[in-house]
Formats: sequence, structure tokens, C-alpha cells
Amino acid sequence: MEVGEFAPRPKSCNRDYCTVKGCESNAAKNSSLSFHRFPRPNGRFVSRQNIFNNSEKINLFQAWKIILKITNITERTTVCSRHFLKSDYFFPDAHSCRRRLKKDAVPSCYLPGDNRKKVNEIRDKARWQRRI
Repeated sequence: MEVGEFAPRPKSCNRDYCTVKGCESNAAKNSSLSFHRFPRPNGRFVSRQNIFNNSEKINLFQAWKIILKITNITERTTVCSRHFLKSDYFFPDAHSCRRRLKKDAVPSCYLPGDNRKKVNEIRDKARWQRRI
């Protein structure tokens, strides 16, 4: 499972940050991440497995809201690329300044309630590598 981290881009004064609980990603500190706004309500639909293991159609906005456990969503609410797979992007291996999600992409990595210890270990390891 490859997470959506890409080659670093030039530094920007962008103030975007990830609103997923427990994620401390921010655009000013990590230029290899991209940030995505929530989809519009009542726009697209995706299939999702319900608790009875039946497939049901759900609004993409609602799917993001349920999976990320975010209740207060504004037009500035963003999610970083760490929560998406590389396969959720158009041309994931092409070097580009703008990284676009596919229309039916739903966050699936490092979600709230996941094993936070594992995520923190990966982040700490990256910090130590930068210091060396």
C-alpha cells in the first residue's frame, strides 16, 4: 500500500493543514504533500459496504465525512495526501505541481481510530532521518 507522498515541491507560504484527527500535516512544513478539499455535497456517489456487508450507494461527501469522522466541514476543510493511496491519483508517478484525485477517491490510509502508534513511529523515524 503506497501512500500519496510525492517528490518535494518548492516551498510555499500556503497555510493549509490536514483536519483529520491525529494528523499534524501542514503545507508550510512538508512540501511533498498535497491538500484536497472536501467534495461538494450531493455531487457524486460511490459504492460502500454497509454493516450487513451489502453494497449501497452513498454520497461522496457523506463517505468522506463518515470515514474521517469530521462533523464541522467548511469550504476550507482539507485532507492531506497521506490519507489516500497513490492509485487514487491521476498519473501518480508523473512529476507535476498539481496532483489531482480521481473523481471517486475516498480516504483509506491513516484514518482516525487506526493504530496511531504505528503512524507516530513512522513520523518519528522520518524526523530522525532528516536530522542526520
